[in-house]
Amino acid sequence: MKMNNKITCIALFENEDLNKIENIVSILDDKLCKVPLFIEDREKVDTLPYHTTLSVWDIEQQNKVTEVFKNINMQKIELEVSEVKVKKGYFTGDESWNLYLAINENSKLREIQDYIYQNLPNEKYNPETFIIHITLHCDSDYEKLNLMKEKLMRNFIPFKIKFNKLGLFVIYPVKKVL
Repeated sequence: MKMNNKITCIALFENEDLNKIENIVSILDDKLCKVPLFIEDREKVDTLPYHTTLSVWDIEQQNKVTEVFKNINMQKIELEVSEVKVKKGYFTGDESWNLYLAINENSKLREIQDYIYQNLPNEKYNPETFIIHITLHCDSDYEKLNLMKEKLMRNFIPFKIKFNKLGLFVIYPVKKVL
């Protein structure tokens, strides 16, 4: 599967919050990669910072997506990161697992998700079913990810992160659209 025909919307976290995530994962020995396994040169194209994805669309919808996003009035949103988890990879045909930071339900974020979904529906990102999260690493080895999760959870303390910007990017390789 190629993804360079996709545009993705992400919540862009503030630098101090990105540093919090970096400090948490710094205890791991493994090099982390947020890009799905089926992407060619995945480590090389892993250039987006840690983020929360809100939706993805075909590149042909770029003009419509850009117009909808110009109408979003962003206020600072604070999210609570509650724990580290492992889940099945998101893409069909991708036999991988994701190590991720779980985020507690947040009404302000949910409003944005609902607005995006109502104006630019993508069923995979339906706010009723999509798990908002921050991907740390994708891998085909579930046991490896589980061990990484256990290591991260030993001294894990829930924390808060903030964002007040959404970004639109063509992926992969990454190119900022808005």
